[in-house]
Amino acid sequence: MKRTISRSVLWIMAVGIGLLLVLPAWGQEEEQMWARWREKMSDHIEKVGGSVTWDVMYAQDVGLDEPLKEGVKDRRSLDVYSTDSTELQPVMLYVHGGGWKRGDKRAVGAKAGYFVENGWVFVSVNYRLLPDGQFPKNAQDVADAVVWARDAIEAYGGDPEQIYLMGHSAGAHLASVVGTHDKLLGKREQDLSAIKGVVSIDTAVLDLPRLVEKDGGVLYQKIFGDDPEVWKTVSPISYVEKDKDIPAFLLVVAGDHAVKLDQADNFGGALQAAGVDVWILEADDQTHSSVNRQIGDDGHYVTQQIMAFLDLVKASDFDDEIVTTIAESAAEEEVKTVDEVVEEMVDEVVAEAITELNDEIEVETEAVSEPTEVAAEVEEQAEVKEEVAEKTAEMKEEKTDSPKEDESEKIAEIMFD
Repeated sequence: MKRTISRSVLWIMAVGIGLLLVLPAWGQEEEQMWARWREKMSDHIEKVGGSVTWDVMYAQDVGLDEPLKEGVKDRRSLDVYSTDSTELQPVMLYVHGGGWKRGDKRAVGAKAGYFVENGWVFVSVNYRLLPDGQFPKNAQDVADAVVWARDAIEAYGGDPEQIYLMGHSAGAHLASVVGTHDKLLGKREQDLSAIKGVVSIDTAVLDLPRLVEKDGGVLYQKIFGDDPEVWKTVSPISYVEKDKDIPAFLLVVAGDHAVKLDQADNFGGALQAAGVDVWILEADDQTHSSVNRQIGDDGHYVTQQIMAFLDLVKASDFDDEIVTTIAESAAEEEVKTVDEVVEEMVDEVVAEAITELNDEIEVETEAVSEPTEVAAEVEEQAEVKEEVAEKTAEMKEEKTDSPKEDESEKIAEIMFD
């Protein structure tokens, strides 16, 4: 009996063979690209008065709660961007975004150079990603990075008594959890006093049960499941209590999705009620990706107000400058919202910050522009894909009150794959 192979089968076989030939070459090319990026980034950091130590394993001494699966790369590493100062400098730990399932510590944009030039030790942290990095493993990794900094950052010129956390998107969620959930640090014999401040940049997961109730939360249920008890566990607001040493918080919110502002207002109100210093910055003209990309641009208000917040916390002036004003306003007959009061204070604080920053040198980014822009473009494309998926989900939810389960699954796949 004569057997024949259809053209479609031959075409599929050809594509498969082609991929087998091309993928190794692409892997080598990508590796070479990042090698060039490291070289140029190192040169740039040297020019602004610092140095870089790559791929420091931050959790090697404390171990994992369970072993890694065979073939899974240990992502518990970080890069340290140090200053050349002989005095100990404040430390900023940055936690990248990526929907909890992608992203890398190399995606620092202009942040690393900017912080080093302004007298900070900047640390960019990797953590376990999905499917192996299910919550709370990913949050525990970030907590372990804080513990590492407390124990080891002095060797890199950092002040272990001045450690701050900053994260974007999924990274902002994890930073917010670590900044409120004392048991994560407690497992490593540390407490929340190890963190002086948290900068949370545009995350929608501060109170997941509220998000699901008000917005459906289909996309986030794809990540965290459909158990309401789990939703509470992953929500930073669940850990906000009085008499806990929760650090000061800056909540930065882009203007492209109202649900994130609702989350920030609600979470900020809970922090304030617990006696925590909190500042909410509404970046109305920014998108989810651009608000993160602007950080490190000395002339942009997002950068300026982040630095103003950090200066207030370092100077221990935050209570008098912000929280007291909010409390007094709340007692007035005509009550102002937290946002209205903070907006008034922002104008004053930023005006002073701009004056102080006038004599500082602009960050030299040209030396690292080519590979950094490639990484930024890849990250931006992924984030744009997420934004499109979110809008698609919103349109589908408006069209029908009860979308089919398979449609929800499809939308979630678009956003997170």
